Amino acid sequence: MSKKCGIVDAGKTLNSLKLFKTYFIYQILISLKSPSARSSFCTAEFGVFRGITSMLIKTILNESRDQHYIFDSFEGLSKPTDEDVKNSVNPVTGGEMSPNLKHIQSLFPTCMIQKCWIPSQLKRVDALFDFVHIDLDLYVPILGALEYTIDKCNPGCVIVVDDYNNKFPGCIQAIREHVSKYQNLYHLHYSTLFANYILIRS
Repeated sequence: MSKKCGIVDAGKTLNSLKLFKTYFIYQILISLKSPSARSSFCTAEFGVFRGITSMLIKTILNESRDQHYIFDSFEGLSKPTDEDVKNSVNPVTGGEMSPNLKHIQSLFPTCMIQKCWIPSQLKRVDALFDFVHIDLDLYVPILGALEYTIDKCNPGCVIVVDDYNNKFPGCIQAIREHVSKYQNLYHLHYSTLFANYILIRS
């Protein structure tokens, strides 16, 4: 099976917005993973769902020297807080989008997979990330994941946070609070037309 087919199988079907987001992330990864950039590459995803982005990441990693980490509760979204519900155009209730742990393990047998509620059960890992994808939708886990990466990023690490839109106001608030507190740590940060927020570490 080709790598391209693996990505499609992991996601079943991709709508147009997801395709654009996936291609955008792929371009970031290719840029970061250029031969002159670094000898080894470490990546992480917080919130794996069907594994589409992690599958994309794995297509560019060198199995012998690169490492990918996956963090997820595998029990769906956590319970939303007031930050998530207030002003949301379509609030979630919690428990949605629960990936199957065994399925994800079968897709990524060489990856480090941590089953945990984020951030309350996150365990420290001995790693410095070059790319991080956060797709947790809600205020508390997004803010917690961003805080978790503070001392775990190499210079130039790119952090992509998904769902920066009106459906998930908690995501917007978490990013604004984090950037306000740690803006000196970032060389650049901006939102995209694809409802992503990009943060690039100094």
